[in-house]
Amino acid sequence: MIAWSYNDASPASASGTTTCGADASPTRFRDVPGAAVALGDDPYWALADIARLARYLVPAATDVGITVAEREGPTTLATAGTKARDVDEAQYSKGDGPCLHAMETQAAVAVTDTATEGRWASVCSEALAVGLRSILSVPFRAPSGVRGALNCYSTQPHVFTSQDRRRAEILCRQAAATLHYRYRFRESNAAADRNSRASELLQRSLLPRLPQLPGWDVAARYQPAESSAAVGGDWFDLLPLPDGRVGVVIGDVMGHDMASAATMGRLRSYVAAYAWRYGEPALVLTHVDDLVAAVDPEILATVAYATLGPAPANEIRIANAGHPPPLMRERSGNVSALDGGRSTMIGVPVDHPCRIEATAELPPGSTLVLYSDGLVESRGKPLEEGIEELAGVVGSLPPDSTADQVCDGIMSVIAPRMLDDDIALMAIRTPV
Repeated sequence: MIAWSYNDASPASASGTTTCGADASPTRFRDVPGAAVALGDDPYWALADIARLARYLVPAATDVGITVAEREGPTTLATAGTKARDVDEAQYSKGDGPCLHAMETQAAVAVTDTATEGRWASVCSEALAVGLRSILSVPFRAPSGVRGALNCYSTQPHVFTSQDRRRAEILCRQAAATLHYRYRFRESNAAADRNSRASELLQRSLLPRLPQLPGWDVAARYQPAESSAAVGGDWFDLLPLPDGRVGVVIGDVMGHDMASAATMGRLRSYVAAYAWRYGEPALVLTHVDDLVAAVDPEILATVAYATLGPAPANEIRIANAGHPPPLMRERSGNVSALDGGRSTMIGVPVDHPCRIEATAELPPGSTLVLYSDGLVESRGKPLEEGIEELAGVVGSLPPDSTADQVCDGIMSVIAPRMLDDDIALMAIRTPV
């Protein structure tokens, strides 16, 4: 396993490993834009993004579920965490509970402690059994008439505040917009198909041709979703830096339409420009934060940016804005998740953005694998399980596999089953 080292230096320090607090440019809490949503018949991926984002914006929420009133009855279309679906479905089976009451009355409902709540004793007993003590259900209604609710759960009692409710209401507007676009797609399927094909062409045109770097073995793959409407903003990049290091980027813009592909192109340019100017990962993402807040506030994205080298040290420094962790495979076959340097997504409205980075050594001949969530997340499988499966595949490959062979091995085993979302994948083998 890799032992990560952290440095709390300020942005002005030489290391630039932490950029936050008063030294960072503040951004006001702003509405999550309704434009960055899926235009497909299946809203799962956009709602899953919103559920994950809720755990950032409502810090007390350990589990989140998004309920939608379908013709057949209420159903949970997306979750973040492992317990939300159980409590949501307990309410559906009993025909009552905080979520259903919020949808019926179109007013937010809070349960401060499931151990003492008397209104929905049976449902609260189910929640208590899985360790959930507080509930906040905030309703929404799409312009098309579809109703739903964002359900936040916490393992602690008395934790949800009025600010949490306001932030949940912002996310509910995003969910309502997602479902509204779903309705519009059903009304104009042919137009959406043409838009999707154009999005894919645009996205492919924006993906880079990887440069040839002496001593480094690099390969990448991109696979669009099988659904013609599910084209998004995944990208990768490889950047030779002025000081001899190599900048590596993997990112995913929220949304699955033409706009998200175009947004990806802009964000890729922002990251590349600041990487060339500043180099240090935490500082690069901080400047990207500032630019997005000032001129491109519709962007919501996950980005992992790392610098490698210069050889022979093969040091990696990484800052990760909400993206799945890269994997590092040593020649022995040991695989580690490089999960240091984590902070919130790009574009998340927080008062004082804080970017940190982590440092490790990449042994000679080791392989770094970066990927988007389309490779590891699917219906019914938590993200963590998908990452473990990917690590198992990477660890099973022959020790001298080239970067191309690593990509082919991963895509042949996992990619054929992952058809609901785009996949971006990059493998980098360090000099021996």
